[in-house]
Amino acid sequence: MEKVNNLTYYYEEHIITQYDIDEFTARHNVRLPKDFINHYLNHNGGWVNANWVDGDQEMVPFTHFLSIQYGMDTIDKAIDDIVEQQLGLGDRMPFAVNNIGGYFFIATDGEDFGRVFYAEIIPSEDGMKKLLDWKDISVNFTEFMKDFKVDDSFGKYLDPDLQCEIENLDEYIRENS
Repeated sequence: MEKVNNLTYYYEEHIITQYDIDEFTARHNVRLPKDFINHYLNHNGGWVNANWVDGDQEMVPFTHFLSIQYGMDTIDKAIDDIVEQQLGLGDRMPFAVNNIGGYFFIATDGEDFGRVFYAEIIPSEDGMKKLLDWKDISVNFTEFMKDFKVDDSFGKYLDPDLQCEIENLDEYIRENS
């Protein structure tokens, strides 16, 4: 666990190198902003003790950053899942998720390059998933990172021995209080 800019990172994946970034960008034929790359060179995925708050002070739940290459919850897997559902990413790449079906995306090309977007992906009646409207939430990754609101109670809901999210929080709190 590491604390940066008042955020504490939990359960980060293996450290990646510039070589891993180069391999990733070539595999997906994307460009990534420098601030995004620098973040991932220091924190490859991981949970943080905060939620994201937009400019209107509306709280958007935030669960964790997806990792590049390592772990079970990777950017590659999210891209594959979204493409399989034929949701149309355009020049946007998922990099983080929340527990209500929301994804945070970064624009990897075009006039929106570097901007951060949010969209929820929900089940539809035909069994496929549906992407709700895109919400433009930040001009770049650096500004996005400034808009987290720390939740000091976050760590008590994680079991450091199991290195996973506690599925039944109420039961866990009763047993461990």
